[in-house]
Amino acid sequence: NLIQDLKDLEKGVTSKEKEVVKAGVVIYSGDNLELNDLGGFQYHFNGGHPCRFCLIQYNDMENVEFPCYEGEEEWTEGLYDSITEHFQFRMPIFLSEPEEVIDEIMPGQEGTEVAKFPLNPLEYDAITKDDLTPSCNYGLRKSCLFNTLNSFHATQSLCNDIFHDILEGGMSTDVLKIIQFLSSSKIISLDNLNGRIKDFPFRHSDKNDQPSPITMAHMKLPGKAMSNLVFMRYLPYFLEEYADKIPDLFLNLILSIHEIIERVFSYVFLGG
Repeated sequence: NLIQDLKDLEKGVTSKEKEVVKAGVVIYSGDNLELNDLGGFQYHFNGGHPCRFCLIQYNDMENVEFPCYEGEEEWTEGLYDSITEHFQFRMPIFLSEPEEVIDEIMPGQEGTEVAKFPLNPLEYDAITKDDLTPSCNYGLRKSCLFNTLNSFHATQSLCNDIFHDILEGGMSTDVLKIIQFLSSSKIISLDNLNGRIKDFPFRHSDKNDQPSPITMAHMKLPGKAMSNLVFMRYLPYFLEEYADKIPDLFLNLILSIHEIIERVFSYVFLGG
């Protein structure tokens, strides 16, 4: 049992050298879908409460600036635990027709109390004994098993998904918009930029993740995460011949994004 083994490590296990070794799980990395599912949060991101850091609703996300939880109530251990301690059961069965309902008997109750609940394969919530309204749980569906560890809690130990949030998310969109603006303003040439990308002698692993050509029709950088990372690392070189023409505002923004990428994806961070 993985959880029990981790609990034993927290208490300490004796090695062959008779040394007591203790360890804890303080962070868990993965992509957004895996992390939300592990933490018990809703695992779709096009409605409801998609964030595992704050309680913002999907419909409000376009009206706030980064970070998304600025001014929003954040997930805390107390709030999370107060919701999950009342969970009675989950509904793991998906019916073929969303309009069908399933009858579930709530355990631990005197008599027979039946909750009729529409079952949607994309969105369902655990039912509490106090309220049968799904929204009262802020999208929380279950308690995270790792929360039984002393060193771990779903509100503190699930990290950001930097591949989807940055490389295929904010950075991908922002950098492309800057390049498209510079191109439409005749400051740079997309054909020339794409030519420099095509002719660049990428080596080692970068050769397998060469950036894709950019067009004005794209909504974000056309490549996957690693391709976008390679593109961002070499972007200052690709734009070198235009450095004197690019307005300081956009040049500084590109260089700032480049520095953020280098820091986030560094193997060692010394601070400063």
